[in-house]
Amino acid sequence: MARTAPYTPTLISTAAASSLSGGTHAGGGKYENGALTGATSPTKGEYGIQQARLMQDRLWFIANPFVESVGGLNVGVTEVRYRKADGTRVKFTGSASFAMTDNTSNQYLYIETATNTLAKNTAWPGTESDYVPLAEIDTASGAVTEIRPALGDLMLRLPPTIGTLTGVDGTSITIDQDNAGAGVDQQVRFNRGSTDAEDAAILWDEANDRFVLVTQHTTLTAAPLKVAALIIGATTVLNSSGKLAAAAIDTSALYVFGANGATAVGAKLTAAGSSGAPSSGAHTKGELHIDSGGVLYVCTADGSPGTWYRAANQTTSVYVVSIGDATSGSSPVNCTLQVKDLAGANVAQVEYIEVSVNQDSDGAADATDATIDNSPVTGTFVRWVTSGKRGIYKTDASGTLTLDVAFTTPGSCYVLARAAARSRCLDCSDIGIVTKS
Repeated sequence: MARTAPYTPTLISTAAASSLSGGTHAGGGKYENGALTGATSPTKGEYGIQQARLMQDRLWFIANPFVESVGGLNVGVTEVRYRKADGTRVKFTGSASFAMTDNTSNQYLYIETATNTLAKNTAWPGTESDYVPLAEIDTASGAVTEIRPALGDLMLRLPPTIGTLTGVDGTSITIDQDNAGAGVDQQVRFNRGSTDAEDAAILWDEANDRFVLVTQHTTLTAAPLKVAALIIGATTVLNSSGKLAAAAIDTSALYVFGANGATAVGAKLTAAGSSGAPSSGAHTKGELHIDSGGVLYVCTADGSPGTWYRAANQTTSVYVVSIGDATSGSSPVNCTLQVKDLAGANVAQVEYIEVSVNQDSDGAADATDATIDNSPVTGTFVRWVTSGKRGIYKTDASGTLTLDVAFTTPGSCYVLARAAARSRCLDCSDIGIVTKS
């Protein structure tokens, strides 16, 4: 239906205009008394009333009648333009005749936005974005008895509240889009069903340029955060197990703990469940390992399990190995090694020692006419490095290792000792000279 009224305003006759003096117009107001005299018809008063009536009927149509009775139970609807919930502008072209139900009060006439067609019901639809309200209509005895336009409802309709919002089609939501509160703290709150003060919230802290999670938005009590991982920039800082990711550690940075030992702060390595260096698994150079006794080991070469060396003693003191300065006798000649502390006192403790017989004091060459055996007088043989020339031994519980040095011809040799793997000995520089008399 075009943008016209269900009826056509026309110029009334002079007789009708004269009879309306002091009467009411379609809008409900009264005309001024236009009874004037004149020699010709229409008089000036009648002409003025004619034009006023025409203007008022046109204004009445513009201001009010989306809906008018067009005879019987039928109503006509003028052209209507409206905007749908998704922002689309729609034109309803109007209807010359739409039938209402007879003998019914409070019939609701509206446009269904989904189909852009007229509909009627005993109530407005539940969701306001689904319809455009037009009028409430009463009928009786085959005629429309009253039309109550819903123009005011249409003009004053509000969008759904945030409580009914379950989803949006847009890809973002902006809080304070008009910038009325720009430069201040802003919150998204979550109702806990108690008091407003108990609501949890995501807070934008304007002063510090950061987001804060809070369990109570009024007291800004910090809230915990549970996530699958933590990524800062493009780097995963905490992985899905909650552990510090390797990529988050700056290998070129110096990490300082404590203040030169003045405070009880430092780096701690968790002790293993067994003693000694790792015996399985792949390891790389530079790894540190603490065994069950608190002893520190350093990996010096990659491998499975890699090459490990004990860093030093981590128990009571640093030990040395002492060998008699000159031992002589008939072959075989006993040579005794003793573990001592730095004060020179004997240490009653089992230690691992690597012993060799050499031609010179530098240990550059094995002895040519002397050998050591694998059945020490005190202590225990572990394994050969070079059969008869270099072997690994354990001292006895008193820290003593006594070996037999056998000679093929009379002469002297040098007995050198050094700490073996798992040993706490640090200094093995004392070289013993053994001579067959």
